[in-house]
Amino acid sequence: MKILISIETEKALKTVPRIVDYVDGFKINHLMLEQVNKYAYPELFKKDLFIDCKLWDTPNTVETVTKRFIDKGATMTSICAHNGLDVFERLKNLSADIRLVGVVSLTSWDYETERAVLRDVSYNVWSQCMAKLRNNNFQDLVCPVPELRTIKSLDFTGPSAFRYICPGIVFEKETSGQARTGTPKQAKDEGASTIILGRTVTEAENPNSVLANIKNSL
Repeated sequence: MKILISIETEKALKTVPRIVDYVDGFKINHLMLEQVNKYAYPELFKKDLFIDCKLWDTPNTVETVTKRFIDKGATMTSICAHNGLDVFERLKNLSADIRLVGVVSLTSWDYETERAVLRDVSYNVWSQCMAKLRNNNFQDLVCPVPELRTIKSLDFTGPSAFRYICPGIVFEKETSGQARTGTPKQAKDEGASTIILGRTVTEAENPNSVLANIKNSL
């Protein structure tokens, strides 16, 4: 199971040189796009770089922004699964240059919010979105740990199965701003291929010690 570290502040950026050899990559969002470049922070580009902006817009905008992320050095980017088919047709040609990560729901949503936004109390929305993503060269899907087992049951098995990326990961007594969370061990046991950690690591006095403890817990 891979470990990505979420970099959301200038302080977190300063931890990158210390931990780059102990993780599989980093995640940034729109808050850090301007600060991050290969010249100021070369270590950030030594592993996977996941630009997580959950793009949901017109076909031309999503395609153009995704191309800019590729030029910036991203190896992964997140796309909202609720985009229209015309958006996904435009992205198909880019899937060889960047891993397209589908986002159906957010870990910050509680169950009532998810039902209100998706307007469906079943997993029909997930099934429909997964089919759309698979048909358009997506191989990765963001999924909250508590739903992972159920969502995986809707998926194919074997080489054609999605790789599941789990945010909202907490360790020991940590709390987060997410509504649906899980520990690294829970994520691994449920079948996650990648977990995303944040302040647990970046605000630690000894981040590599924390990473070692997390790996030992798996």
